[in-house]
Amino acid sequence: MIEIRNVQEKDYEQIKRLENAIFEFHRKHRPDYFREHVDYTRKEFEELLKLPASMAFVATLKEEIVGICFGKIEKSRGDIYCKERKIAVIDDLFVLPKYRGCGIASSLVKAAHEKAMAERAETRDIRTLCLGI
Repeated sequence: MIEIRNVQEKDYEQIKRLENAIFEFHRKHRPDYFREHVDYTRKEFEELLKLPASMAFVATLKEEIVGICFGKIEKSRGDIYCKERKIAVIDDLFVLPKYRGCGIASSLVKAAHEKAMAERAETRDIRTLCLGI
């Protein structure tokens, strides 16, 4: 059975593998935009865990991480037309290919949505990168 939970320090190696797979996919489809391969570092991971406004969830099957959802709660920029607002943003959402179509991504987004509601975020966004594929 799939379990959705907060990211823990012990998850680094498995998450590193997934983050590197995401990066390689992006790099393959947009080499004009992405740098040469950069490894997901433990420092980046630890900084993510320390952020009070981070949303970091994993989907696990037994001990294997099969999906991730990373985001944050931040203030949007106000401008001449719009007020500054507290928003929740999902930056990374990834499920291993063999587990897609099982509702895992939806469950991860639901966990992020629940955290956003608890933090009183006014808007919830998923940032996507159009790869033209």
